[in-house]
This record gives sequence, structure tokens and C-alpha cells, in this order.
Amino acid sequence: MGITEAEREAFELLPDDERQCDKCKTTCFLSALACSNCPERLVCLYHTQDLCNCPAEKLYLRYRYTLDELLAMLHRLKVRSESFDSWANRVKESLEQDEGHKIDVSDLEKLKMEAVEKKFPDNELLRKLNSVLKDITYCQQASAELLSNTKSGEGRMSLEQLKSLVEKMLNLPCGINQLEEVQAVLGTVEDFQKRAQILVRNEDCKKDSPAPVQLESLLEQGASLPVIAPECHFLQGLKEQGRWLEEVRRTLGSEGGEKHEVTLDVLRNLMEAGCNVPQSGSVETAMAELQELLTIAERWEEKAQICLEQRQKHPLSTLEAIVSEAQLIPVTLPNILALQDCLVRARAWVTDLEEIQNGEHYPCLDDLEGLVAIGRDLPVFMEELRQLELQVASAHAWRDKATKTFLKKNSQHSLLEVLCPCAKRREKRVEAALLEDPVDDSGSNTLGLSAQALRDPAAIVMAFKEGEHQEKETLLRLQRVNLCKAGLAAGGKEKRWCETTKTNTPSHSENSVRENGNGCTGPPQPVCVCSEPPRAPQLRCHLCKDWFHGSCVPVPSLLPSSGQPINPLCWWDWDTRFLCPQCQRSRRPRLETILALLVALQRLPVRLPEGEALQCLTERAITWQGRAKEALETPELLQVLLKLQQLKETLQCDARRAEEDRDGNSVIVLSDSEGGEGEDDVIDLTEESPKKKTKESNATQDQCQNGVGKKSDVTDVGFLLSLLPLLKGRVVELSSDTRRQLEELQLEGDLLEVSLDQTQTIYRVLQASSDPPGETLSTLIQIDLDEQRRVRRGRPKESKRKRKGHRGASVEGAERSLDVSQSKKPCPFQNLPSAPLPVHIKPEVL
Repeated sequence: MGITEAEREAFELLPDDERQCDKCKTTCFLSALACSNCPERLVCLYHTQDLCNCPAEKLYLRYRYTLDELLAMLHRLKVRSESFDSWANRVKESLEQDEGHKIDVSDLEKLKMEAVEKKFPDNELLRKLNSVLKDITYCQQASAELLSNTKSGEGRMSLEQLKSLVEKMLNLPCGINQLEEVQAVLGTVEDFQKRAQILVRNEDCKKDSPAPVQLESLLEQGASLPVIAPECHFLQGLKEQGRWLEEVRRTLGSEGGEKHEVTLDVLRNLMEAGCNVPQSGSVETAMAELQELLTIAERWEEKAQICLEQRQKHPLSTLEAIVSEAQLIPVTLPNILALQDCLVRARAWVTDLEEIQNGEHYPCLDDLEGLVAIGRDLPVFMEELRQLELQVASAHAWRDKATKTFLKKNSQHSLLEVLCPCAKRREKRVEAALLEDPVDDSGSNTLGLSAQALRDPAAIVMAFKEGEHQEKETLLRLQRVNLCKAGLAAGGKEKRWCETTKTNTPSHSENSVRENGNGCTGPPQPVCVCSEPPRAPQLRCHLCKDWFHGSCVPVPSLLPSSGQPINPLCWWDWDTRFLCPQCQRSRRPRLETILALLVALQRLPVRLPEGEALQCLTERAITWQGRAKEALETPELLQVLLKLQQLKETLQCDARRAEEDRDGNSVIVLSDSEGGEGEDDVIDLTEESPKKKTKESNATQDQCQNGVGKKSDVTDVGFLLSLLPLLKGRVVELSSDTRRQLEELQLEGDLLEVSLDQTQTIYRVLQASSDPPGETLSTLIQIDLDEQRRVRRGRPKESKRKRKGHRGASVEGAERSLDVSQSKKPCPFQNLPSAPLPVHIKPEVL
């Protein structure tokens, strides 16, 4: 080609993509053709024409070795090839030795060392030589462990592994020193196998398990062998089979001795274990017996489970039959035991029911409720249970009705507490008042009787009588303590409520509330249910004599809620008797309502503590009512009541005449067509007329005699405020003995949680025989007016008080009545003289 230039190049140092033929992409190792004008391209010597179109003088040869270097390399390669051929021949001869001409292990190791030293490449002969040496090492180690017998149990070699080891040692191209000893061990194991097979093939062993002595002897020999023989597992299975059969016989009671408790789990475990032991005739028979017993036991368990689920209760006789038949099975059944326990409880329930029904008195509600609760839980059908449930339901209905009759809404007291005397609770109030602590009624006990004592009617009656006496004594102590409590201190002369109303003062000053004249001084003590210091307006309880804020407790209404309106000047008919929530704990139903409850109670074949207490309360009320009627029928009181009735009728007649007179004189402006008086020739008879004021003032004074007015009936409490200065003196007089008797009756009547007409009659007589309670009336009127002002101004009420009676009209009606009365109707009591009349107000002692 005319190429004269050449360049030595180490192709192995170039990247592969830089020494590839541009034509065939062959990697060049020894030589390549390149062009100086095209340095990025080269070709192999087979594609010289495909390099480029440049002239030949631009081409040059790139070579790796020179010719001399190639000849030296070829000689060295020939010497190494001959050495490898000699080594390969010797390896083949060593690996193909016959049985009687085996070489030593050291010769094989020398051949391996020669290959390592001369760095022969990996080949099949070298790999075979390494495999033979590895097998030799394994055989030496395995035979050493086998002969030393260092391993025991599952770590020992199996018989198959032993045979494989012997066969491998025989096939090795070299001799092993332990071969004879390993073959001796194999012979021992094969002899053990023969003796074990003879024992297993015995006809007796097919029917039953082999003798335990022979099995144990063979198992000990097998355990001493350095190899695990397959027959050892089978012999161990036969041993487990014998143990299982013995356990089955002991469980089923076939053998003598102590009998163990057999449960369903025990049977199931025996069945599961029987499937894992070698099968034989005796095993199959035992499995059949266990399966039959297990099936029967599970069937009885299912029957008992159905009875215990209470979906359909069964009679006592049916359950007794199931239990008696199930007890014949020699298996402990949990559901049968539970059903048996239910039967015991059912018999005990029937016994308890007979005891309480055959007792001296009707059974108590608590006892019946307990029996009903137990009877409902029992999976036994009992005819008496339905009757008991009806009795309990009737008792609950009666108690609910009595609760609605007596208890107030959201009452903190129970029905039994309300019906019984509250001696202990009042005693707590005395102690709390002395210690100036708030009263805690949560722990008060009813009658001080235990739950067992409440079951005895005689004990309840005795405790009730004793409670009456203690309640009265404790109340008198509480009155003495509370009378020493000071009200609001009087800081100056008392202002009149009528003057306060005229000046539109929202609430009277605290100095306007005078202390109750009890002579006790000291720092103010907490009062009321809120346990806060005294503040106006406040009232004193008519019974316990404690102070209460008007905004914290319900107060009485001076005007009746229904019926005929009262005469405003019959002040002894005004309802001013205030009982605090701690004294009046219930609604205080009328005696007729209570008698209806007692009639319903007599129909119940159940005794309730509330029923016993209600009977005692009714007897107490009737006894007091008889005493009150007897006292009111004395000549003195009959004369007093007649006088009050006559005075009331007189006031009503006068009121009707005064109303007719006002209707006849309703014209207030007259025209002086024929001449008249005054500068404007007009007769002025309006309320602003001085003449009319003088006439009305004189008429008002003429109508009031002994503090008794003749004004017509009113329905708004605002009119009562103007009447307070007119209330003077006492209407009737009572002797000291009569007053003392009435006060005693009134005290006992206020303790009763029953509404009786005689209570109000006695209160009216005592109030008419006393000075008018001006301060109490003023306070009650002020409380009512404050409430009306709050509603009129749109302010939310500070407290939602329940009044003893609703007003004759709604609040809006009251406002309209005030506006109408002030604008359209002449009211003689509003136009009082400029100088106020003296009002003699004495502290309330009733």
C-alpha cells in the first residue's frame, strides 16, 4: 500500500470507543491503520480501503508490539502450555485409580498446590480436583463426629446419611482411614433395625400395644446409637400409644383407682392426641368410645345452653328432668352445672316468696323488687313472677302519683322525707345557725330507721310519733335561735312605703327595714337559702322565724288567684303567712286528695314505707283537725268568727253602695250655661279640683272607722299600698288562754304537710286579734311592685319565683289596670291628706 510510517500505541490504555474499527466496530489490540488528516478514525488491517480517500503518504500504522517481542512471547506461551498438559495428565490418572490402586490424599493436595503456584486457569479438571478434595474433607469430619459420638438427640446423623457417607467414602479415588469403623457402625444400626421389625410384626402387637418392657429396652438401645434409626420414631409412637390408651381407660373409668374429673376439653384433647398415635385395634375402639361420649355430652350441653339463653323460659319440672338425665353422663358439663345452679336459685326464690307471702303483714316493695329482679334473671318460667311484676308496677304507679301530689318540681327531698317529721333536719339547722354555717340537708335520715326497721309497721308508727315530739321541740329551739338574728339595722326613721312609691324610688333603703324588736344585737349573720348577709327586701318565716330575701324564695300573694276578690280593708283575710322552702317542703295537698291516695293504697297487696308514713301523716292531720274544730266551736271563737263574718258582709254592702254612688257621679265637667261659679264660668269636678280633693278626703275619713274601710274590691296590688296608713287597731279581742291555744294549734298545723281549712281559719282569727302587720305587708307589696317594674322596663328577672297564687290578671293587665285607674277612675285613697296619718306598725310575732 506504500505505507512507510508507523507509530507504537498501547491500545489497552485507550478507551474502547477510541480503538474500534470504523467499519466493523472490532476492538483493536495489536495493530490498526490511521490517517493524519482524519485523527478521529481508525480501521483494522482487514478494512484498509474503508478508512478515507486521503493519499497513501498520509496513512500510518499504529502497532502494539514489535516482531522480536512477539517471538519471545510465543516461546513463553509454548513452555506454559506444555507444563499445563503434564499437570492435566497426572490429575486424570489420580482421579481414575481402581479400587486396589488408590493413591494417598497428599498426592491430590500436591496437584492442587501445583495448579495454584503455576496459576493455571480455571478448568474442568481443576474443578473436579477441588470437588474430590472437598468430599474427602467432609468424609473425614463426618466420620470423626460419628465415631466420637459427641452429638445426641435430634442432632445425630440419620441412617440415610450414614449410608450416603459410606458410599461416598467407597467412591473416593483415595483411601480413608475411618472407613472400616464407619462400616461397623452401619452394621450395628442394621442389626437394631431387624430386632425392632421383629417386635412390630408380632401378631399380639397388631391388636394391642407391645409390652412396655420390650419397648423401653429397644428405645434405650436406639438412644445409645450414634445414628437415628427410623424405627426409633415408630417405637416412640408405640410408647405414646400405650400411654394414651392408659389415659383413656383411666378417663372412662375402665381401670380401678381414683377417677378424675372429665370435661369436654379433656375428651377433645384425648381425641386429638389419639389421631397422632399409631393406629391399632385398641386405639380405634377407644376413639369410638370417646367420640360417642363426646357427642352425647355436647348434645346435653346444647340443650342446657338453649335453656340458659332465656329466649323461651321453661318450667321448673322440665329443667329438673334435663339436669337429672345429664348427671348420668360421666362428664362435667358447664352448662348443666349452670342450669343446676339456676334450679337451686329458683327453689330458693320460691321458698323466699312463700315466706314473705305467708308473713304477718303484706310484703314490702323492696322485697318484691328484689324477687322480681332475681326472677327475671333466672331462665325458669315461674307463674308467680307475672303476678309480682303487676304488684310492683301498681306500687310504683301509686308512689309516682303520691310523688306528683306532694313533691314540688325539682324538689331536693324524697317523698318519704316529706311525709315524715323532719326533726333531724331541723336539728341540723339549729346547729348550723349556732355555728353560722350553711345548712346541708343532703345527709338527713328519714325517721332515723334502718332499712330493716322500715319493714316493721309498728316501728314506723313509733318512730313517727317520736319524730312528731322531737320535731316540735327542735322547732321551738330553732325559733329561739332565729329570733336572735337581727334584720337590717335601722339607720334612721323608717320611711313609709307609700311615700317611697310616690317619689318613684325603685327600691326602699336598707334603713327602712327595721330590726324585729327581739333585743338581740351583734354582727349580721348570714340568712336565707343563699347564706348571704341581710338585704332589703326580706321576710321572716312564719314558722322557723328565720330571715329570707324576697328575691330568693317564693312569697305569698296578697290577692287571691281565683274566686271572689277580697275587700282591700279586710286585712285579716290577706294572705301574709310566709313559710320558707325549708319549712314548707311539699305542695301540701288537701286532705281529700290524701284520702283518695289512701283508698288506692288499701287496694295494693304491697307495703311501702311511703304508704306507712302517709297513713301516719293522715292520722296526725285528722287528729289535729279534730282538735282545731273543737277549739273553733267554743262560744268565744264562735262569737269571734260571727263578728268577722258580719263585718265582712257589712264592708261588702258598703262597697256596693259606694260603687253605685260613684257611678251616679261620674260627670267631671259641667258647662255653666245659666251662669256659675269661678272666673271661667266652669264647674271643675276633676281630680285636680281643690274642692273635689277636700270632698274626697273627708269622704275617705268618714268611710274608715276603727281601721276598717268601705272601699270596693280591688284586683291590683298597687291599690293596697295606699291603704296601709288606714289599717289601725285590732278587729277582735281574744282571751290569753284562747290565744295561747290557737297559737299552739297554729304551730302544729304549720308543721303538717297538708292543707286544711282550719289552718287558714285559725290564722285569720289570730291576725284579726292582732295589730296589722304593716311591715310584712309593705315588704310583700314592695316585692310585687319591684317585679312589675322589672317586667315593665324589659329587664330579665333575677329569679323565677313561683307564687302561691297567680294574680287576678296578667302583668300587662296589671299595668293597664294601673293606667286606667289613675287616668279614668276616681280613687279616693290616692288623694290622701298632705299630712300623713300616723301608722302604728309593730313587729310580727306570729
